[in-house]
Amino acid sequence: MKKVRLAVDFGGTRVKYGIARDGVVLAQDSFDVIDRRRFVAHTESLNAGFEKLLNGLNLELSDCEGLGMAFPCLVSADCKRVTRTFLKFDDLVDFDIQGWSQDTFGLTCDIENDARAALIGEWRSGAGKGMDNLFMLTLGTGCGTAVVLEGRPIHGFSGMAGNMGGHSITHRSGEKCWCGSQGCLEAQVASWALEGLARKEPSFGRSALAQVGKIDYRAVFSQAGEGDALAIQLRDKALDTWAAVLINGVHFFDPQKIIIGGGIMASADVILPALQKILNAQAIQVAGPVQIVAAELGDGAALVGV
Repeated sequence: MKKVRLAVDFGGTRVKYGIARDGVVLAQDSFDVIDRRRFVAHTESLNAGFEKLLNGLNLELSDCEGLGMAFPCLVSADCKRVTRTFLKFDDLVDFDIQGWSQDTFGLTCDIENDARAALIGEWRSGAGKGMDNLFMLTLGTGCGTAVVLEGRPIHGFSGMAGNMGGHSITHRSGEKCWCGSQGCLEAQVASWALEGLARKEPSFGRSALAQVGKIDYRAVFSQAGEGDALAIQLRDKALDTWAAVLINGVHFFDPQKIIIGGGIMASADVILPALQKILNAQAIQVAGPVQIVAAELGDGAALVGV
């Protein structure tokens, strides 16, 4: 029987892991992130989780051919080490992940940026299957991008090619980003920045958002639908900013299709037509309108990708 592969997707709030064969996740589970700054804080839970999944499939480590891991970090072009972190799992930069994988599982390890891994999954088995030119925007706690160009995921010289959309400068005089730059997409509209942006507005006290337990995009889109002025303002700013990244993605990479994934896509019925309308009106699209679609694989996209 063909061997399986261990797969992990480290997110900002959850670690998802599974057992995969030929791009199909046979079993998966997850646990909460307990320390966003330290990878090593999660290794025991990961080891125990894999043991449980393997037992459930009547498999052993000897039935595995490798380990694939996705991180919200920049990864070297050879997919072997983390080169830059963004306030998540910062210990990975100096961590011997290859040695750890061999010592723990007896397996070689390939790692990938989480947005690129998600796009690879969608390209192979999801919304981008059968296409050679794709652009992806992921909207979760932060924002990420990835590109498949002429049938290959692009990595560039150092591994960061296509991944820095979250730090595209969309508002030159905008909010200061934690990355050190000013006006980044993330600082303007990412989920992690949303509550602070809302509370800075003079109208916040009069908004229904002041009464919700958690100010996230679910609340923003819900209250915008009810006519709340501040929620509408925040929603429209997000749509306009996301659209700017997509327009640039079309102009830079000429994709056949744009895929959008992440938790915010619970409001896809509003997001997709709004972004498509802006893109059609403002982007140069020689071959006709580039279709914007929702990711199909959900939480499993990066697991399939790695």
